[in-house]
Amino acid sequence: MNMFFIGVDLAWSERNSTGVAIIKSQKGSADFVCGTSDIYENSAIVDYIMAHTRGDHAFIAIDASLVVKNKTGEREAETRLKKMFAKYHAVPYPSNRDLFYRLYGGVRGEQITEMLEQKGFQHSPYIKKFEKSHKFFEVFPHSAMVVIFQLEQVLKYKARKKRSYTMRWQEFERYQGYLSSLQHRKPSLNLPYDILKTDVRALRGKALKRYEDLLDAVFCAYIAFYYWYEPEKCLVIGDLNDGYIVTPVFA
Repeated sequence: MNMFFIGVDLAWSERNSTGVAIIKSQKGSADFVCGTSDIYENSAIVDYIMAHTRGDHAFIAIDASLVVKNKTGEREAETRLKKMFAKYHAVPYPSNRDLFYRLYGGVRGEQITEMLEQKGFQHSPYIKKFEKSHKFFEVFPHSAMVVIFQLEQVLKYKARKKRSYTMRWQEFERYQGYLSSLQHRKPSLNLPYDILKTDVRALRGKALKRYEDLLDAVFCAYIAFYYWYEPEKCLVIGDLNDGYIVTPVFA
């Protein structure tokens, strides 16, 4: 039976597109299966995952807040992660129920959680090396990049004030290079040419955002693979009761 690893770069709401990527492993190496950044509804995300894994064992790493009990402020897991990674500029957005309901009408991570559980997946950040099961958990790609790629600061490819396209394109090219280097790592990931060699300088606006979402989904899938291959190099910050984040950490 195959072992699949799925990355989901979940948009804040169904109004925006989500990135999903699926890789398939043979122990220490994985190959890209498929990916999309043109998917919107929660049901479509879950259907895409189920259609391409077909009941085989799978771990899903989701870049989204899955457990949010606090009404205001931020989760304790976010506070702790900030203390660990602030010097690398790897800081998550604060999650609270008031914010999510005011801006998006609910906590989307909870909706996805319920739907995946109905499909037989267990929501659990606790796994064993080479475990064969169906689980999903929350991750934070920026802290994972800092550790896996040994960065002094996060890659600054996302749209922010005072970030020009030229700066972002340069950072995207670095991102492509780091993803390409994973073919020589353990565990290794082989990605297709058209993902790694996309001419980002020809992309702007929504086209660049779609490419960003696909790359982030690919990296989330690799985080799941990395965690499965070397769980001792990762940490569950927080818990299932009050919220958690899975991230690789420095030895």
